[in-house]
Amino acid sequence: MEGAREAAEGYVQALKDGDGEAACELLSRGAIDELEDQTDGECADSLGALFGAVEGASEDLERLEVTDVNVAGRVATATIAGGPGGKVTKELAKEGDDWKLTSPIGG
Repeated sequence: MEGAREAAEGYVQALKDGDGEAACELLSRGAIDELEDQTDGECADSLGALFGAVEGASEDLERLEVTDVNVAGRVATATIAGGPGGKVTKELAKEGDDWKLTSPIGG
């Protein structure tokens, strides 16, 4: 569970820091491909645009917190609280030895 929690917390922290490159490193290959296809841009730029386009996004990002992680084999779910919708559950999957989010927050 530690690896999945670390990945989810690392992703949230990268978003808070405005570090799109670090956030993208914690997304699955499929999530990156989907994001880039939807936005016609590179992952890091697309994440910046995704949150930059939403009024008040920086304040919302500061409130994000991973509150729960459940692991079942090579998949996990992370509950992330504090956003405008309250709580969101995101899926993670193992890619090799690393845990990756299967979709970006907001995606």
